Amino acid sequence: MSAAPSLATSTAPVSAHAAANDAANDKTDQAWLQSLQFRSTAPVELSSAAAAGDLATFSQTLLACHAGQPRVGKRERRDILNRLQDLWGVQKSGTSQVNVASLAHCLFETELNSEELSGRVEAIMASTVSGAPDDETLMAALWLLRLIPHRLECETLFSLWRWTVEGSRTRLHAAALPEPDQGCAAFDALEIQCAAGSMFGFLKGELKQSQHAIRGLRKALDAATDSDGALHGRWLDQALPRLCQLARVQMFSTLYEQTLWNGKARKRIEKLFAKTISLLSPGRLAFSSIPLASACRSLLTAAAGLDITVEPTLLRLLKNWELGQVKSIRPLHQKALRKELGKESHQSDWSEWGSLRSSWSAPVDQCLIRHSGAMPAIEVIAGDVPFLAGAWSHELMVAGSVVPVEGEWACCCWYLDRESAYMELQLKGDSPIQIIRQALLLREESVLLLADSVRLPESQPIRFTRTTPLAGDWRVEDDAATREFALLKDDQRVRVFPWTCPQYRLDRSAETVSVANGKLRVTTEGEAKGVFSATLFDWSPKRREEPVDWQRATVAEDGQILPPEVAAGYRLRLGKKQWILYHSLQKPTIPRTVLGIHSASETVFAKLDDAGDALAMVEVEL
Repeated sequence: MSAAPSLATSTAPVSAHAAANDAANDKTDQAWLQSLQFRSTAPVELSSAAAAGDLATFSQTLLACHAGQPRVGKRERRDILNRLQDLWGVQKSGTSQVNVASLAHCLFETELNSEELSGRVEAIMASTVSGAPDDETLMAALWLLRLIPHRLECETLFSLWRWTVEGSRTRLHAAALPEPDQGCAAFDALEIQCAAGSMFGFLKGELKQSQHAIRGLRKALDAATDSDGALHGRWLDQALPRLCQLARVQMFSTLYEQTLWNGKARKRIEKLFAKTISLLSPGRLAFSSIPLASACRSLLTAAAGLDITVEPTLLRLLKNWELGQVKSIRPLHQKALRKELGKESHQSDWSEWGSLRSSWSAPVDQCLIRHSGAMPAIEVIAGDVPFLAGAWSHELMVAGSVVPVEGEWACCCWYLDRESAYMELQLKGDSPIQIIRQALLLREESVLLLADSVRLPESQPIRFTRTTPLAGDWRVEDDAATREFALLKDDQRVRVFPWTCPQYRLDRSAETVSVANGKLRVTTEGEAKGVFSATLFDWSPKRREEPVDWQRATVAEDGQILPPEVAAGYRLRLGKKQWILYHSLQKPTIPRTVLGIHSASETVFAKLDDAGDALAMVEVEL
C-alpha cells in the first residue's frame, strides 16, 4: 500500500458533515474525534490519535492498519467488487441503483484517480442536506471504507468515516425502526446495523450492535419465510432483491470473520434460494420487472455470496437461461433438480401463494397465484411465454349495488399429482356471500382452467365480472361461428374456450367474454342464488388446429334434472382429448350424476378415456 498523503489538521467542520441530524454534528472534527470512546482492544495508535484530536495521524493510522480489520488482498478485493456489483444491481424497485450520481458508482468505478474519486465522494456527502443518508448510500459508504479506503485522499477518508459513523447512528436510532418480527421490512436497518457494528467495532457499544443485528437478522429471516423457505406473499415481488441483500450481509460479515447464520438459519436460506428459483422460467422472473438474464446471473452470484453449492444441472439451467438458450432437461437431470429444489409445484397457507408448474424443463407452463392482498395476483407462463400478469380482480353487483371486497383470501384446497396441480381460494369474511376462485393446471397437457363461483344466501339479480390482465401485447383472433378465440404473441398461440358459455354465437348466453385494453374480462349475470364461470386455455402446439366442441351436460339428483344455478356440468372435446367439469352451487342431499360421474362433491374435473369412462383427476369436497 502506498504511503498516505499528508492531512492538514483543521478545526473547521467539513462541509459534508452538515448532513447529520444529531448535536454531535455541530462539533469540529477535532472535538468530535476527541469525543469518541474506544474499546480497550482498539489499536493504540488509533485511540491515542483520537484522544489528541490529531486528524492527520488518525487518518493515516486508519488507512494503514484498517483499525485492526483483516486485510483484503488485491485479487480478493477484485472478486468481491465484481460479485457485489451484480448484487447491487438488483434492487427492491426492480431497477439498478448503480448510477453515476450514487456512492455505489464510486465504489465500482475503477477508472477514477484518487482526486476524482474523492471529489465525487465529497460532492455526494455535501448533497445530503437534511437527515441521514438513505440506506443504500450508507451501505455503499461502509463497503467503500472497507474495500477501497486507500483510493481516497486523507481529507475525504476522514470526512467519509465521520459521515458514515454519524449517519449509521442516526439511522439506527430512528423512532420508527422496524422490529425483526416484521420480516423483510427489518432487513434494511439490520444490514446497516450489522455492517456498521462490524466496521466500527473498536468503538464502545458498536460491537454489541453487530451481535444484536445478527440475532435480529435470524429472527427477521424466520419471520419472513415459511418452514419450506417460501417468502411471504407480501414480499414476493422482492424475493430476488432480498436474497441478494442477505448475500451482501454475509459477504460483509465474512470480511470480519463473523458467523452470520446458525444451522437453522442456513437451512432456511438454502430453502429460500430454492423457492426463489421456482419463480423463474425461461419467460421471466415472476412478480418482478428484473430482466431474466440479470435475474439468473444475480441468483448465481447470491448463491456464491451465501456459500450455497449449486448442483451442476441447476448451474447449466441458469447459465442457459441467462444466455437466452432454452433447452429441455433429461428425466435423470430433472430428478436431480427435484432433489435440490423440491417439487416443481408447491403451496403454503402461511406465505399466501402457490405455484402450479409443469416441470423444471423447458418449455415451462406455470400459474403463480398470490393471495396476500385485497385481490389475488396471478402470473401465467404459457410454454415459456408470459401470458397473464396482474390482479385477478372482480366486481360483484347484487340487486344493482356493488358489493365491496371485505375479508381475506385463503387457500381452502390444494391438490398435486403427476398430471395436475389445483389451487382453490375462498374470500373469508363476515359477508354471507361466498366467493371462490379455482385454478387447475394440467401439467402434461399445456391446459389451464380458471373459474369463479359466487353463492348468495337467497336468489337475487347478480352480475359478476372477472378481470385478468394480459402480459404484454397479445393479438385477438376471433372465430366467426363460435365463442372460441385465440390470443397470439410472436410464435405462441393460446386458444380460449369460454366453457360455461354456449359454444355457438347464435345461442343466447348469460356470460360474455371480451379482450380490451390488455385485459381479459368475463361477465356473468342472472337472477339466482349463485353463478359459476369457467374458462379453459390451451396452448399445446399439437392442438393448435384441432377441432373443438363443448356443451353443458345434464346434472340430475334423485332423478330430477337440476338448473345450472344449483349445479352444472360441462363437457369439452379438443381433438382426441375430452374433459368434464362439474360444479355444485348448492349442497346436495344425495350424490348427483353427470356424464357417468356420481358425486356429492363441490367440484369434479375428469377426463374421458378411450373407452368413454370418466376418470376423476381432481375432486373437491363441498
